[in-house]
Amino acid sequence: MNYTFRKAVRANTTLLVGIAGYTGTGKTRSMLELAQGLRGDGKMLMLDTEAGRGTYFADRFDYDYSEVKPPFSPHTYREAIAAADDAGYRVILVDSMSHEWSGDGGCCDIQAETLERMSGGDVQKMQRLTAPAWKDAKVAHKRMMSRLLQCRAHLIFGLRAEPKIKFAKVKGDDGRERTVIEDAGYQPICEKSFMFEMTVSFMLNAQHLPVPIKLPDEFKPFFPLDRPITEESGRRLADWARGGATSVAGDTQIVK
Repeated sequence: MNYTFRKAVRANTTLLVGIAGYTGTGKTRSMLELAQGLRGDGKMLMLDTEAGRGTYFADRFDYDYSEVKPPFSPHTYREAIAAADDAGYRVILVDSMSHEWSGDGGCCDIQAETLERMSGGDVQKMQRLTAPAWKDAKVAHKRMMSRLLQCRAHLIFGLRAEPKIKFAKVKGDDGRERTVIEDAGYQPICEKSFMFEMTVSFMLNAQHLPVPIKLPDEFKPFFPLDRPITEESGRRLADWARGGATSVAGDTQIVK
């Protein structure tokens, strides 16, 4: 096999953005604002898994629409996004990506079906085989992610969020250590590494403001954290993707 070597130049780079939020935080509106800035003179498409909710902003934004129906397997998402990419859309919005994990036919369902098949319904075997039963779901998810990384369109994923708890060890007044339950706040509903596979990703709070999950230093000027995500953020991202300079340079920082 022959290889060609050339100087690396950032041009026509594609972006993956994850925006998570619970009901009422402005997730879909923020996605569309960002996409409007990213699109330039190109077209954008909403892939909707939520039975028509993706049309709520059709009078405010100009975008094409397609409904994605169950099963919400990684394969379904991969096919739908690939078809949209092949159709030449500049920006593809997916709302909601959470169904790929927890929806009808998603990764959690794939794991449950695999576990049932492997255990034959035996409860003791189920306990032992819970972890191995994730293999099929994880392979399907990785294949989907591999295809997404090949897209020439910019991808914006909306994700639902839910409250989580965590177990922590604390010492009481008597010096004895106890396990207590603590509030871990809202977390995106998705595969655990999904939000860190993105170029940038955020959780929206009750004031519709972006709280970074992953925000590399070079993108920090594009996303003021004291105001909602706007078209301007999309325009600045699009300029960067075309090779434009940024005002802040530095290493990638992951905010937890």
